[in-house]
Amino acid sequence: MKRTTLLLSTLAFLTLGLRPARAAIVVIAPTPTTAGSLVITQDIVIPVTVSGPAQLLVFDNWVPTSDGGAHTSALGASVQYTINGGSSQTATNATLTDNAVTPLFDVTASDGYFTFPTFFAVTIGNVVTFTAGTYPLAATSFFNPQATQTFTGNVFLANNFAARLSNNIAVPEPNTAALCGLGLLLGGAVRRHRRAGGGRS
Repeated sequence: MKRTTLLLSTLAFLTLGLRPARAAIVVIAPTPTTAGSLVITQDIVIPVTVSGPAQLLVFDNWVPTSDGGAHTSALGASVQYTINGGSSQTATNATLTDNAVTPLFDVTASDGYFTFPTFFAVTIGNVVTFTAGTYPLAATSFFNPQATQTFTGNVFLANNFAARLSNNIAVPEPNTAALCGLGLLLGGAVRRHRRAGGGRS
């Protein structure tokens, strides 16, 4: 009976601990001869704090240093987003830029960003959700190799003049390793309990 209770308690604890993982942005930078990819692992939810025409999704301090030029790669899939949980919207022909060349308003030289060719209007209080997905990146020359990483920093929404329309939104890495470690610790506790109780229920 005690063993059953302990196992049920362990299961309940793990279930409570498995909250939805927050987003990570996993990038393989394109080269002149090979395509790259960008994966958003979980939806990114951004509350709008300034009204305006949204045209950039900025990866704040994405690369440690600018490589001296802003190089872009076309996304091979349309970016999907919603506003206030409404119907899905499609941003076609978006591009990914590896880093800015020089600071411009709220975009610094180490920031990367999505550019949407057609802006969409947002107002204070709106919530923009970028849908998780996989985006092929077209082969291109001179793309900053520092872009190859799992980005777990901040993102923010900006207008066509690179002025921010939201606060920074943290994009931490899903912590599966910690969850696995927790499972191993609890498994060890169950085994010790069994040995101490002589395997009785």
